[in-house]
Amino acid sequence: MKTIRTYWRKNLVLALALALALPFLSFCGREEAPHTTRVVTSTGFGKVGEYGQYIYSGSKVTWRYDRKTGEIRRACLDPECDGNCPLEGGYAHITQIADGKMYFCTWFYHGSMDENLDWPTVYGFQDLSTGEITVLAEVPFEDSDEGTAVFVYDGMMYYTRYTLKEGLDPSEARGESNKEFHDRWLCRVPITGGEEERLRRTEGIVTDMGRQDELYFMIADGYFLTRTSDGKILSYDRDFKESTVFLDMTALGYSFAHQQYLDGTVYLLLYDGTDPATRSTPYLASIDLATKEIRRLTDMSVYGFAVTEDAIYYEPYLGSTLYIPENNEKQSGLAPDERDWDRIINVPNARTVHACAHDGSGDRIVFTSEYDQFLQNFTVIDGVLYAWLYGEESLAEPAKFCAVDLASGTVTPAKRIDA
Repeated sequence: MKTIRTYWRKNLVLALALALALPFLSFCGREEAPHTTRVVTSTGFGKVGEYGQYIYSGSKVTWRYDRKTGEIRRACLDPECDGNCPLEGGYAHITQIADGKMYFCTWFYHGSMDENLDWPTVYGFQDLSTGEITVLAEVPFEDSDEGTAVFVYDGMMYYTRYTLKEGLDPSEARGESNKEFHDRWLCRVPITGGEEERLRRTEGIVTDMGRQDELYFMIADGYFLTRTSDGKILSYDRDFKESTVFLDMTALGYSFAHQQYLDGTVYLLLYDGTDPATRSTPYLASIDLATKEIRRLTDMSVYGFAVTEDAIYYEPYLGSTLYIPENNEKQSGLAPDERDWDRIINVPNARTVHACAHDGSGDRIVFTSEYDQFLQNFTVIDGVLYAWLYGEESLAEPAKFCAVDLASGTVTPAKRIDA
């Protein structure tokens, strides 16, 4: 296992630490606790994280948005960075912000895709007071499990990975996406650095959709929960030696996705039915982990949602087509890899954002867009919604990070700072 390593220019640490600390000091010189959130989210793709006056968002470049100035810039603070660090050298996903550190999982490739398959998945964190980046674990491409849930709790980072099955030739399995060549493991590594601990080899099954294994469901506040391919939620002790069936969602007639956790409750998208071909559209629901009570929170279908300490914000599911290319008919008979990149754009959500209490009461519309804009991985702080926005007028351009004042409806795109 690769030892802990850092990315930084040591002679700049003190100056940057002071610069970052200044916004958190009050007028009388006393340090104020920076804004943060207790919400834990299961998925990492494109997720936003909040700390102090900043909002962080991962993608090919991890961005840092300043709520006070409205400016957005790269989160990597190393002025000599050549774009090959874990926050810029691959596809970075923010997993959690805790104790002044931004934890990430990066599908990190070296060189071009045509040259090699050396695309490790990197797990680590950025110290938000100094900008220093620390890598805790690095998993080779053929063993990586990018896109699955990653959690930080009680001094440990939890993630999944694969290892080659005993007796197989590594050269024969290199680059194979078929995970029948590999075993999947629930793993963790200390956030202070150290060896990877392989907690449990999961017992996967092979279906028409590929290899299905046990994955982390939620690690928080003493709950060590996983989800299985047949719809069970399992509860473990801290060392993952013994498990019990916490909830059998399939037996109850449910399937589910996209969990967020706050104060003993998991919020998630729930479907009535377990067959993707016949199940209902998703709606917002909650699971009280102490009582195991499952509660439906919305009458309408839901596309995406964000839990905050004050409320739940969500986008209703609509299901509409935003754009159809002129050459669509000619493209329809071609294989996917032969078609042009000009594709049909389907928008699954409506033009509104709703809010409700944690128990689903008090549902109300808080934002209506004049365009078919839709949100991805957003948050709300002090009545302002922060998200990457797309719309009819910007189809030819990348999405823009925006601040939406929910009281006035004013949408303010961020000012990008490249320096």
